[in-house]
Amino acid sequence: MWRYEFSKESIKALEKLDLKTANLVKSKIKNLGSWLGNRDNLHADVKKLKGKWEGFYRLRMGKIRVLISFETSKELIKIHDIGFRGNVY
Repeated sequence: MWRYEFSKESIKALEKLDLKTANLVKSKIKNLGSWLGNRDNLHADVKKLKGKWEGFYRLRMGKIRVLISFETSKELIKIHDIGFRGNVY
């Protein structure tokens, strides 16, 4: 069972979003964990990042980006930051 670890920055960013958008972000993150658990169809846009962000992934939902990383040995999904497209990277 995958666990989730939110950074202080990601919690603050999530609290600033309106309730509908925050719930969408949470559901996409939860879907990501269930996908990693049993490799069913992924219902999210996830991309591996390059350059100075090597080892990180981004989860895209319209203009919102979630910066994440995985620790597969610990079954841990780390959410580093949540924000709009131009402000996250």
